[in-house]
Amino acid sequence: MKQVSRTLEPIRRKFDLPNTTTEALDARVKLLTMPLYVLYTQLLYVKEAREEDFTIGIFGRVEDAENWDARERARLEDDAEVNAKSETPTTNRRHQKRGRFGGRFGRSGPT
Repeated sequence: MKQVSRTLEPIRRKFDLPNTTTEALDARVKLLTMPLYVLYTQLLYVKEAREEDFTIGIFGRVEDAENWDARERARLEDDAEVNAKSETPTTNRRHQKRGRFGGRFGRSGPT
């Protein structure tokens, strides 16, 4: 997001937008999910390119979005931990037997 802000800095200067306007908007845009972010930016580009007369906005409480984001990050971390734990090698008898005798058909191959 910082790179996007640096890239958009010349545009902000060209349109003579104050920092507070873009910073307040950036804080809300950062909290959008990826599909909503893509939709938001595409609509902005369409509006500017075609000089359409419609309004694009982000509504809602920033606190709610931050809470949702924190919960989502915690859920993703929990999922990563569960996946890491599930990748431990199995030690049941069937897997030991296959490993000991060379796989499905044994060492000599299918007959």
